[in-house]
Amino acid sequence: MLSKIHLLLAALNLFLFKGFSFIVDVGSGEWECFMLPAPAHSTIAGNFELLTEGVKLDPISIIVRDVRDLKSLPKFESSNEGEGTFEFDVIDDGDFEMCIGNGGDVATDGMMRTFGFAFRLEGIVDDGLERTDHSKINEMLDAGGEFVEDLYNMVDHQSYMRQREGIHRITIESTNTRVVMW
Repeated sequence: MLSKIHLLLAALNLFLFKGFSFIVDVGSGEWECFMLPAPAHSTIAGNFELLTEGVKLDPISIIVRDVRDLKSLPKFESSNEGEGTFEFDVIDDGDFEMCIGNGGDVATDGMMRTFGFAFRLEGIVDDGLERTDHSKINEMLDAGGEFVEDLYNMVDHQSYMRQREGIHRITIESTNTRVVMW
């Protein structure tokens, strides 16, 4: 179930911080979902990465779907993978949600998992150019779009790594303090 804070984060991502990533803790047996409204002829892209080290990938599920048409197949689905990316074109106006599951309805190992993710709205797909007359321009625009998406994924990954580094720094400082006291 979506909380108000998750809707606020998704709205901030859409309107203010298009290139930023988020980090969320998902409890054992729980799902966390984030919604993103999208206009027709746009593109939704994103990525995810498990940040918790030393845990099994077995109960992890990622699903991206149109909440207006829950009976249709998900736009993206991943199980038991520690990281991944996705991208799809939006045909009609819709509200899309990305759900991150840590066990869901199956037996879990009782471990909370931390995920880094980005769920963003890209530009309008229909650029108004006739594809046959401007094929080289369109190829360059497509290549540029892929480059920008890869760059966003790299920036998101670096953000996750800074978070992981901060956690490790706290652990190391705690260990060093204990050694000095001993």
